[in-house]
Amino acid sequence: MLRFVSQRLFLIVIVLLTINFAVHWGMLMNQRGGDPENFPSAWEVASEALTQSRAFAGKALRGDLGTYETNFGELQVRDMLRQSFFASMGLLLLAAIISGLVGILLGIFVALTRFRAIPFTVLATTIVGISVPSFFAAMLLQQFIIFYFREYDRRLLSVAGFGWDYQHLVLPVLVLAARPIAYLMRTTYIVLQRTMQEDYIRTAYSKGLGRRYVVNVHALRNVAVPILTAVGVSWRFSLGILPVVEYMFAWHGLGLRMLQGIQSGQISMVVPLALVFGLTLLLGNLLLDVLYRLVDPRLREVP
Repeated sequence: MLRFVSQRLFLIVIVLLTINFAVHWGMLMNQRGGDPENFPSAWEVASEALTQSRAFAGKALRGDLGTYETNFGELQVRDMLRQSFFASMGLLLLAAIISGLVGILLGIFVALTRFRAIPFTVLATTIVGISVPSFFAAMLLQQFIIFYFREYDRRLLSVAGFGWDYQHLVLPVLVLAARPIAYLMRTTYIVLQRTMQEDYIRTAYSKGLGRRYVVNVHALRNVAVPILTAVGVSWRFSLGILPVVEYMFAWHGLGLRMLQGIQSGQISMVVPLALVFGLTLLLGNLLLDVLYRLVDPRLREVP
């Protein structure tokens, strides 16, 4: 296990260095490409990006992430990252907990129910949930809250703004959790239904074992790996749509800060944010890989 983790950590470092260079290159191409008559060579910009990315990596190793420009002057990127990271992780973790509990539990219920109409209805609903774009869902929720306020002169929730109270949290967490709930419910239902039709499940029933024991001991253990994979995909869903959600709800997290940095062309702001996004995704994947090997001993032999 230690060797496996060491290899993954080495790959994470390589990926972060690649992100560092790629973001510098992309931001410089965007800055230098404003004049069509003097459009720069991609290789010239790549050389400059390599120099800047090496300088940034050297400073970052010494704890200096630089500064960025605001209307109030220059501020430390380190302070901005700390505040934005906790703001974004709060949303992501709440959405992950809610989507995991709701999606997996509903998937188990649908797979084990004896009412035939429920699975078809749930599958149709999950297709809609996965297909609806996040920005569209956010806009619909905001319009509903505004309509309710106009009709009844009562505010249910805040349509935008930052705050750790339920009025500011419900809408962004709901949008972040919608697609993961639908995906986890669908995946759990499919894998558990197939597992319940396997021969060893029928053998367990023929031995007189109760339904609860068969499901908890035999079935759920064998679907743990596919469900963990679905959790990982759901985490990537949420992380990928985080900038859109934060922009729609004016939530001062990593995603909104990155969009603001790209719009203002501040490389010193965008590069650290992109690295934090990449590191969060890579560490999440590493955690899942470790959990795979803890759940399924056969995977421990895989290099």
